[in-house]
Amino acid sequence: MNGNNDSGHCASLSETYTLKTTITNHNGLHARPAAFISDTASKYKSRIYILTEDGRRASAASVSELLSLALKHGETVSIKAKGEDAREAAAKISEIIDADMGEKEKTAEENVQTDADGQPSEYGESIDGGQDAVSGQSMVFKGVSVYPRPVIGKAALLLHKKISYSEASFLTAGEEKDRLRSALRAVKEHFYKKAEAIYEKDRGNSGTADIYYAYSAMASDPVLIEHSMMAIDRGLSAHAAFAEAVGKIQSAMVRNGSSIFSRRASDYEALLRNVLDNLPSENGNAEEQIPVRRSFDPGTVIITDEALPGDIDLDDSNIAGIAMAFGSPESHFAVMAREAGIPLIVSAGERLLEIQEGSIAALNVSKGEILINPSSKKRIAAKIKKYNAAQDSEGMHRTKTAFTKDGIKITVSANAGSRSEAVRAASAGAEGIGLLRTEFLFLNSENPLDEDLQAAIHSEIASAQEGSSVAVRLIDSGNDKILKFMRLPDEKNPALGTRGIRAFDFNEEIFRAQIRAILRVIPEGRTRILLPMVSNIEEFKNFKGIISSEAEKMGIGKAHIGVMIEVPSAALMAGQFARYADFLSIGTNDLAQYSLAVDRNSSLYAGMADAFDPSVLRLIKIAIDGAAGHKREICVCGALASQPAAIPLLIGLGARKLSVALPEIPAVKRIIRICGIKECEYLASKALGMENAAETRAIAENYIKNAESAKIRDIVPENDSGKSRIIMSIAEILKKILHFFSVSDVKEKADNKGNV
Repeated sequence: MNGNNDSGHCASLSETYTLKTTITNHNGLHARPAAFISDTASKYKSRIYILTEDGRRASAASVSELLSLALKHGETVSIKAKGEDAREAAAKISEIIDADMGEKEKTAEENVQTDADGQPSEYGESIDGGQDAVSGQSMVFKGVSVYPRPVIGKAALLLHKKISYSEASFLTAGEEKDRLRSALRAVKEHFYKKAEAIYEKDRGNSGTADIYYAYSAMASDPVLIEHSMMAIDRGLSAHAAFAEAVGKIQSAMVRNGSSIFSRRASDYEALLRNVLDNLPSENGNAEEQIPVRRSFDPGTVIITDEALPGDIDLDDSNIAGIAMAFGSPESHFAVMAREAGIPLIVSAGERLLEIQEGSIAALNVSKGEILINPSSKKRIAAKIKKYNAAQDSEGMHRTKTAFTKDGIKITVSANAGSRSEAVRAASAGAEGIGLLRTEFLFLNSENPLDEDLQAAIHSEIASAQEGSSVAVRLIDSGNDKILKFMRLPDEKNPALGTRGIRAFDFNEEIFRAQIRAILRVIPEGRTRILLPMVSNIEEFKNFKGIISSEAEKMGIGKAHIGVMIEVPSAALMAGQFARYADFLSIGTNDLAQYSLAVDRNSSLYAGMADAFDPSVLRLIKIAIDGAAGHKREICVCGALASQPAAIPLLIGLGARKLSVALPEIPAVKRIIRICGIKECEYLASKALGMENAAETRAIAENYIKNAESAKIRDIVPENDSGKSRIIMSIAEILKKILHFFSVSDVKEKADNKGNV
């Protein structure tokens, strides 16, 4: 924090005090942190303003004015306070901005733990997408899965109707203002009570509670209220005045150009809906509600245009799932649906809204598909029932080691994003932790965790693994994963900028403290350090040197250091990385998005970031072969490893260690036990020669289906001279060439040493 008193003195009852600080939240200043600042500012007697370097100003007590500044990460602002407690007020506001405003933003990467659905990935339906859903016939819609669990039920349409109201007021200005104040007060109390109830239930660990607290603050925003009242004084009705005030804020947020702020503009749409919903009409009768709120029958799949917080009671046990024509997987409603455990698919397209009320709707979550009136309703329901039953029965075998049917062991470890997940991994059937995402241990911390505390946490996790190891990934902050205390530069394209170990230069002591904490773990030797977002050999060698120097200072002889294979360059150079790394780990989520040039958080294109794509599978094959050439362990730890349909392909590509989401361990082990190595190798060879993800997924699912029903004899032809065999042969030749050069390189170095 940087302090400069611009007054130089204090008047008897009034003081002006100014401080400068920097926006540290990587998402900038949006709804929830703005609400936190507003709430804090309202507790002081002084008037507090935030001033930008280009002269714009906003009241710190107003959420809407704060948001209108569209402040981005890295921007410098001044906090100016005037009043008897100005010094204390300015210092407090500056302090919470420095500490990232108590933000608890949950991002897509946090949800990696639930990305891997492990559900029935294909319902076996052959549906013509051109058929007419309006007439009640079968149809399929493609969207983006948010919470992965398959469901089937009756569709209930829930459409937002634009409320009709008079622009001009037929009442006095005083009456209109009273009506608006009453509606705002009702909305504020409604959201606050919901937030308090959720906060108490989840002990403060709920993103849903934070969202409701923010909405409550927005409903009491003094500037938003003032602008509405001024519009009423101009002759507008309470409806029109509030809609106008909200519209100005939304326009400012969209004009900002940031996708984050554009998405958050929907927060004000939610506020508008709730206020208008509580605003009686001029004649005293309630207007048509927005949306029409209703009770639902058991097993209902809600079909809607775009649900926003407050639209749907997510505690309603009758709701089986939700499908939206629009919306983003990063919206606040998506956060809430995930926390409520409700299957959700978004961005399925406007035609989804044309289906008939009462149609049968099945959510095929692994593909992000919504099947309307599928031809085999009973079969789909039976498959979902079978899956749920399988989850129960598999639980009895979850702790047993998984071998293929021809006796090859496949190690199944766990992905963990929290202390509790990691501690209970062994009891869930995991053989150690293949990926501990440490950034999630820090997610809600105002400051970096103390080194001693980190060491204690990692020791607790290591001790719980029953002798197996823990791969601890260093903090992977940046882009969509924001930590309050990390310093990162403001970049136009953060996804290709400061991520993973690249953040070391801006946060050296944070990384060094984390490294020391991992090296101090007891029992000794149980933890291994994994480096995220490495793209070239020099990056890895330099960081390995940093770790080795810390280990040497601590008197530790050997630190086991691995590399994440998350970008195409790392996959292609896996053989070279294996010369220096003790182990490798393939992160299929990022590998898919960087290979296919698709943001996996995009509401438009996320479905294209499919790790089943043959191009991604080829990179996985190269990485596995590169590690094998140097006899290095390699683990597939991304969401792909948690999808049952991918297991035969990964085994066929050479994977012998998988790290999966805890709930999917039983299902993954079950699939391993029905797989044959040669069958899987042949299957993988065919997949590498295919043209798209749908084809590779289909052959894998067909193999599993036949294997489960014991229909497989020998799928490998005795004399296969097809394209797939040629591709695998080329891969084997490439592996031998890479191995030859690595051996030659070692021999050359030895000869040179001898000549010296």
